[in-house]
Amino acid sequence: AAAVALVAAPAAAQVFRRGQHAWSPPTFVPPPERDGGAANGGAAAAALPTTPLAIFIQAAGSNVGHLPRLLSRVHDAGNVYAIHVDAKVPADTYEPIAAAIRANPAYTNVHLMPRSALTYLGISLVLNTLSAARHFLMDTGVPWTYFINISASDYPLVSADTMRTAFGGPDLQAHRLSFVQNFLGDQHLANIRKFRLNKLTFDPALAAPPDSTADTRLAQTGLDNPLGRPSTFGLRYAAAEAWMALHRDFVVEAVTGDLGRQLLAL
Repeated sequence: AAAVALVAAPAAAQVFRRGQHAWSPPTFVPPPERDGGAANGGAAAAALPTTPLAIFIQAAGSNVGHLPRLLSRVHDAGNVYAIHVDAKVPADTYEPIAAAIRANPAYTNVHLMPRSALTYLGISLVLNTLSAARHFLMDTGVPWTYFINISASDYPLVSADTMRTAFGGPDLQAHRLSFVQNFLGDQHLANIRKFRLNKLTFDPALAAPPDSTADTRLAQTGLDNPLGRPSTFGLRYAAAEAWMALHRDFVVEAVTGDLGRQLLAL
């Protein structure tokens, strides 16, 4: 498998304001906007390399109303986009939004995924993210280099053009860096071990019909999880956010690699 560096730092991933979360001030300083004049550094900025991005947006009932505005802010003709709206969102709410996206001639690079029920913190969210990643790899034909997953509660702190320039920087491209946000301290990991890794849980969304609008919550079985020990795969576990900026090589390994499939057992 291709060697991929996974960096636990906010850095380039810190280009969105995360809804309903408290974040430390970003350490990443984006390059200048490329539409400035030469006197303001516009000529120098215009020469900066850019890269196509693959942006996946997950929307639920609490934030689907923000989706049109978010998409208009992050959209760029050179990127590719996939959107998933939880099946629990009523059809009379979803359909007008979906129809507007389909009717917009600028959104030919936006894919509306088939709707399915999702469970917050459940494996259904992971599988949904992998489905979007597979779509970007197999169906778009676009040579994107970074996969970014966000929720409809998020809002960009910089323009789409600046994001393409930031992730197109020679250092990121040369080292194929990926970005996650780690939770520091042992308590976060201890909680994950207690409530998730050490016990078997069931995600009811996996058994829900595609058009199900029933609420789904992670079900605790109380049974010990024999695969929850780090020695099972020789890995060191870490607590992290579900929102990432991943290099294409990482995504290929996650979607097609043997280890990625094995880790789904957890």
